Formats: sequence, structure tokens, C-alpha cells
Amino acid sequence: MIAHNEGVGIADHHGASDDFLNFCEQEAKAGRDVSAEWSWIVPPISGSTTSVFHRRYQESAIYPNFLLQVSAWETKRGQELLASRGI
Repeated sequence: MIAHNEGVGIADHHGASDDFLNFCEQEAKAGRDVSAEWSWIVPPISGSTTSVFHRRYQESAIYPNFLLQVSAWETKRGQELLASRGI
């Protein structure tokens, strides 16, 4: 990654892949497993030329976590609130 005085950096997919593998090594040394979705780790362009392409990662949910949820207006409570306002 190239750092700038303004606190902004830029990275290419090869450097980002190497950084991720370094992270994996650090986690392994600490006795922790790394969970990742392969399609999110491997870049969409030139993916096979990166260091993360020929590896597999355990896909498991770790909690606490940020999870997708139903939009508030689609829940039963949300529908009740909308109905009470005539919406």
C-alpha cells in the first residue's frame, strides 16, 4: 500500500492479497482460525494471479457479527406502525 500525507492510501490486488495472507499467518500463530468467503477475498480481475486464489477458507459465522436483516418496514412491528399512521 502507498501511504500519502493526507492519510489516504491505495493498494493493488496483489498487495491486498499478500496483506490478507500475512493476516492469516498472524492469526494462525495466535491459535485462531480465519473465516472468509473465497469470492470476497479473490479479486474479480486477474484473480488467479494473486496469492489467495488457490487457497480455500473456512466459511463459518462468528458472533457477534454484522448480519443482514429484514428492512424495518417489512417486519410485523414496522407494518403495524405504518398502518397506525395510515401509510
